[in-house]
Amino acid sequence: PWIRVSTGLMGSAAGVVETLKALRTGIGRSGVRATISEVGTTGLCYAEPLVDVLVPGGPRVLYANVGPEHVPEIVTKHVVAGEPVWNLALATVGIDIPGIPQREDLPMMKNQVRIALRNAGEIDPANIYQYLASDGFAGLDKALGSMDPKDVVQEVKDSGLRGRGGAAFSTGTKWSFLSGNPSDTKYILCNCEEGDPGAFNDKTILETDPFTLIEGCIIAGFATGASNGIVFIRHGHDAPINRTRAAIDACYANGILGPHVMG
Repeated sequence: PWIRVSTGLMGSAAGVVETLKALRTGIGRSGVRATISEVGTTGLCYAEPLVDVLVPGGPRVLYANVGPEHVPEIVTKHVVAGEPVWNLALATVGIDIPGIPQREDLPMMKNQVRIALRNAGEIDPANIYQYLASDGFAGLDKALGSMDPKDVVQEVKDSGLRGRGGAAFSTGTKWSFLSGNPSDTKYILCNCEEGDPGAFNDKTILETDPFTLIEGCIIAGFATGASNGIVFIRHGHDAPINRTRAAIDACYANGILGPHVMG
């Protein structure tokens, strides 16, 4: 069994720490060899704490507002016996169950096309192998293996990709300014400061899938001839900071970052 628990800032605010503790205790007592992954939020904030259970051969079920008091029933019935607790279920993923909506049909999800957040709630943000299994670093491999920097800048221009700030400035155009600078020392600055009140788009990427951000930084560095990269995060946001640091360390350990990126 694979159990994904949303432990980002929103899950923490909703009390997921106690839920996770009860879940680890319950799984330990059950004797079942289950994997518990701490993932970022899916964006279903009203459903936090959210627990996502997949037992081999059975449906993947999302449980909403799971408190410690709900854990014994979920562990005993679903994790151990393979029978979902439908009265606690919010949605399923990839399977139709009468009376239970699919996750993508929930009102908050159904009109979304996720790109930067495609892995939100799907992978462990500290596990580089789960990112690789989700086609992670395929874009970087394409850029390094079959393109030159000018090609990358042009493809980003042609894509129509724009900045996530209010100005929505052309990303490829911005990269072209840096690529044309002949300096030996150039920086990619990834601004996740989010100084506006209530802003929470960058932190969500960092706490759910920091590898996507790192891959984008490396591609930008290759395209522009940059020598250094910095990710700036506002202090006090522990989950995004810690998960980004862990992802950077994993990239160095696996040759994704360093003096010879991917060889």
